[in-house]
Amino acid sequence: MNRRDFLYSNSVLLAGTSLSAEKMPYLSNKDSKVFNLLKTWCDRMLELQIWEVPHPSAYGGILSPADARIRGRVWEALYPMMCLYRRTGEERYLRSARGLQKWSKNVLIYNGAYMNEPYTNEWLGTTVFGMIALGMAVKFHGDLLSDKERAEWLKPMPAATEWIEEHLTFELKRSNINYPMSAILALHLAGTLLEEEKWIKRAAYEAELAYEFFSSPNELIVGEGNPWLQKSPRNCYHIDLGYNVEESLPNLLFYALESKNEKLKAQVYGSAEQHLKFLLPDGGWDNSWGTRRDKWTYWGSRTSDGSYPLYAHFAEKNEDFANAAALNLKLLEACTYEGFLTGGPDYEEAGIAVSLHHTFCHAKALAFAIDYEMPLEIEAKGTVPREREKGLIKVPEINAYRLQHEPWTATFTFNDALYKANATASGGVLSVLYLKNWGMLLGSSTEVYHRYERDNMHPARVLENLGVLTPQLYAYQDEKIYRQAFDFQAEMEEISRKDTALKFKVKGQLCAEYGKRQKESPAFEMEYEFLADQMRIRYRILSWEEGMNAVFSCPILANKSVKVKAMDGQNIELIKDEKRINIRSDVAFENLNTEQRIFHFSPGFLALPLKINWSGSGWQEIEIRLS
Repeated sequence: MNRRDFLYSNSVLLAGTSLSAEKMPYLSNKDSKVFNLLKTWCDRMLELQIWEVPHPSAYGGILSPADARIRGRVWEALYPMMCLYRRTGEERYLRSARGLQKWSKNVLIYNGAYMNEPYTNEWLGTTVFGMIALGMAVKFHGDLLSDKERAEWLKPMPAATEWIEEHLTFELKRSNINYPMSAILALHLAGTLLEEEKWIKRAAYEAELAYEFFSSPNELIVGEGNPWLQKSPRNCYHIDLGYNVEESLPNLLFYALESKNEKLKAQVYGSAEQHLKFLLPDGGWDNSWGTRRDKWTYWGSRTSDGSYPLYAHFAEKNEDFANAAALNLKLLEACTYEGFLTGGPDYEEAGIAVSLHHTFCHAKALAFAIDYEMPLEIEAKGTVPREREKGLIKVPEINAYRLQHEPWTATFTFNDALYKANATASGGVLSVLYLKNWGMLLGSSTEVYHRYERDNMHPARVLENLGVLTPQLYAYQDEKIYRQAFDFQAEMEEISRKDTALKFKVKGQLCAEYGKRQKESPAFEMEYEFLADQMRIRYRILSWEEGMNAVFSCPILANKSVKVKAMDGQNIELIKDEKRINIRSDVAFENLNTEQRIFHFSPGFLALPLKINWSGSGWQEIEIRLS
């Protein structure tokens, strides 16, 4: 008998005795926001589960209508389905979990790994997330299955865990850092469920290696890009907020809880506290600077699990963590439409069909919170840490600046950590502008839309109004487009810092290639001034080639809740919930159409496109003023 078969033959006893306690009582939790949102998502998935087609390639899978297929990782939803079965006693959730477990064989391959998608995407790294989902389902709810069924569920785990050990650990330096960070938990779960001491020890060993990947001075997880620890020319690391708060940190936390590793738990807490400084007042994550910004969804990242359990676990220790959990959950609720978690705040209004991927991934996060008995009914109150900051604060690991000047919250990014071309914003662009009691006014998107992960990103052809959201200067000559966001060498210069006003300047060049200046790249300057009732952007181009045309693009985030009124060709008024904002340009807006909107998939906002032609000399200015 080989080792894998030995482990499988003993799994009936092991699954039933090593982790299972007495059956938990059936609980409704019907007054819990977490439970209700989880149930909303899972009930929608139940409606899409396939039972009428007996072929194994379909039976038990869940259809993602927007993708017109069954997503390869959907079987991970067996875990939240089991969580709901225990809490409700409704057999439909158990049936769903059983169907998903059977369907998972469609993505299981000969070496024990699981394909990301059947036939279209052979990436195997997501095996680690499948094993976490399976492990948690059996750990918390395996006692609700028969001995024979538990053994059948665990049958793939030995081979899959061996594959994880051989392909996703730190020493191999493959993939992005979220995989080895999550592999720690997967190894430990397998070792505990199957009583395989080797994997428990390997998980502990890997956990010790994890400390190397927290940056200084801000304890941000590095490695969302390769090489993991290599710095860019401007000393930036590959860091992505979405993957850190929704995947790496939560999975490290779960491992720390499982292994009773207080040292690691303290590290997770400290890092989560630093990441929390990028939470916006409405619960959105400011990942406008991240290396994997092309998957930014405002509430998090496109295919990761969710930040709720990370912050809910520490809610009683830190009120800011409680507030973060409550605000982000509220945003998830607001972005849920017809039972689907959409990819951002304006997907529904933009008419974008939504992949099921966001829903089944984030359902796991809420199940984690329920099963680990974290607070499920937290009320948002007070301010987020970012609102209590003052002035400009540089984050050196990402070469970005957080700005806080009441009532303005802003981010400026000079990040040059290259993940994939066009993935990271730079050039000193104003990548986020958030106004207190209003919400997002400006945001950034990728400059050129590329489907780096084809299965996880919408085809551009589904949108007639796909547009770039990043406010920036452009220059055009012949077939070339020169962009501010492509400049990796732009510099910031502070002009004045007072209680009543904050003013600074950005200097750089407009680049036609990502991260590369050309001989003819036009030099520019921009001045930003923030006051209590207004903010101004002044800009000018210092040198440019004959025949070039230049434009300042400033898309204003505005969905149907915002009414736009043109006062004249240089002034518009925004009205939202009886609040008013005036936007004035000293040069007329080009082709102003107050009904027009553009949309970008990341972070999922609609915007009014405002463009101002460069006159050819001197400073020009745009002002945003509170009425």
